[in-house]
Amino acid sequence: MDFRGRELWIGIGIVAAVLAVLAGILGFAIGRGHGGAARPLVCLDPGHGGRDTGARENGVAEKDVNLDIALRAKQLLEAMGYRVIMTRENDTYVSLAQRCAIANQAGATVFVSIHNNARPPDAAGTTTYHNFNSPNGERLATYIQWGVVARIKRPDRGVKEKNLYVLRNSAMPAALLEGVFLTDATDARLIAQAQFRQKMAEGVAAGARDYLNSR
Repeated sequence: MDFRGRELWIGIGIVAAVLAVLAGILGFAIGRGHGGAARPLVCLDPGHGGRDTGARENGVAEKDVNLDIALRAKQLLEAMGYRVIMTRENDTYVSLAQRCAIANQAGATVFVSIHNNARPPDAAGTTTYHNFNSPNGERLATYIQWGVVARIKRPDRGVKEKNLYVLRNSAMPAALLEGVFLTDATDARLIAQAQFRQKMAEGVAAGARDYLNSR
């Protein structure tokens, strides 16, 4: 190889090294916000899935609407600049232990489980749950509840404590939304509409954002 050939390969090597460094910097920056702090990571947990259909009432399968709402919320949160992981992104079965492990191993900042309710048949509206003795979980649940109720305008059934597996086994503040009652004819008719599910997703995203901003 002559001198010019060696110069060319040296130049190519330098360019490749610079590009690699820039790619590393970019990859690091993607996970970081202003001031170098890691951007919050939201874990969205669409309830049920696969062989576990959840409630199936008035022609609506809970597992399907849960997933649709979560996917919509994911897009909204990412547009706000947050990182998002999901416990499932399609119609697959994921155990309760696996759901918590996904959030815990990723070091999620918050965990939001998305469900819809059933029974009693005369009940309607929205409830959000948090674990016992979890002030941060209660605040997260409150923001989620406010965000959803303000947008879907169904009866506000409040924020409540409940001993649920995913709430007590998540290492971060956790909330579980029960959006509406599929056993209520009006709630079921509404959640079958994409526009209504979008509003619910907007409420979830806004609630998570407001909690994260309040810390």
